[in-house]
This record gives sequence, C-alpha cells and structure tokens, in this order.
Amino acid sequence: MSHKLKHLATGRYVGLVQDPSTGWEYATRTTGVGIVVIVMTTATGELVLVEQTRPPLAGRVLELPAGLAGDSIGTAEETLLDAAKRELYEETGYVSERWSILSSSVPSAGITDELHTYFHADDCWQLGPGGGDASECIETQLVKRTELPFFLQRYAVVPGQYVSSTVWAGLAMLNAKDA
Repeated sequence: MSHKLKHLATGRYVGLVQDPSTGWEYATRTTGVGIVVIVMTTATGELVLVEQTRPPLAGRVLELPAGLAGDSIGTAEETLLDAAKRELYEETGYVSERWSILSSSVPSAGITDELHTYFHADDCWQLGPGGGDASECIETQLVKRTELPFFLQRYAVVPGQYVSSTVWAGLAMLNAKDA
C-alpha cells in the first residue's frame, strides 16, 4: 500500500519529504528524472575524472562525470543515455561512440531516494574544452586505469580533498565488466 508523502521543505534542487506511514524523512530531487554517472576510458587506458568544489564539504571532490537527466530547459524528455552523453561532453569535453550500461546503485539509501545509473563510455576522445556549465568550475584529471587506486589513495589524504564513492563504485563495475 502506498502512502502520500508529506512535503516538509522544498528548495530549488532538493526537497525533504516524510512517509507518514513510517515517519521516515529523506531528501528527494525536485528537478530531473534520473542521475547518470559516466566511467570514461580512452583508447590508451586512461580514465577521466572531474574535480570540483562541493559546498557541503567545503572542499574539492574527485568524481566521475555525472549529472541529472531532464533537469534543464529542453531536456525534460531526454533519455538517461542522452543525459550521459551531454554530461560527459559538458564536464570533460570528451565524446564516445561506444556506450554501455554498467549497473545502477543507490548512493545513500538511508537519506535519499536517488538512483545512479552507471554508463561506460569507451574509446573516448576530446572534442571540446569541458569545464561544466555556467554554475560549475570543473577540472579534469586523466589517470591510467592501472594507477587509479594509488592515485585515489594519495588524493584523499590531502586535507580538504575528497574522493566520491562513485569513483570506487564505477571502477569496481568496470573491472567486473572486463572480468
């Protein structure tokens, strides 16, 4: 039996809701139709990571390219794959003709209803500058796939720098695909 959710607060991007049947409160997106995460590899075995400041952590976060599907004007009907292609180009300047779905996962099931759909973009090449949209200041990092675990461990020990769990999850999914 489904219950109507009680809206406790609504912001520009996130809302706080409560399920009256359980009292459980959680965050939900107010825009978009899904979240895409892109594990991007080049023909030479590099992964492209993005780095940007994340206000909730007051620090720099190393992530996989990612974003919301259907969150901007003219994208309400876009597919998750179309959103992944758009986000990859927007954030990194890279494109690919070889796409596949790796898996889906929930990033924090106790606090949000978000579902991440992971895509693999293979044999990518750079076509544009990247950097994100007008609200973002994204830098890219190219890392050899074989060196990624060591790179992430060195990155995360610097104060004010964090590694998103999507990077570890995406690497595990890619390794499972290739096994």
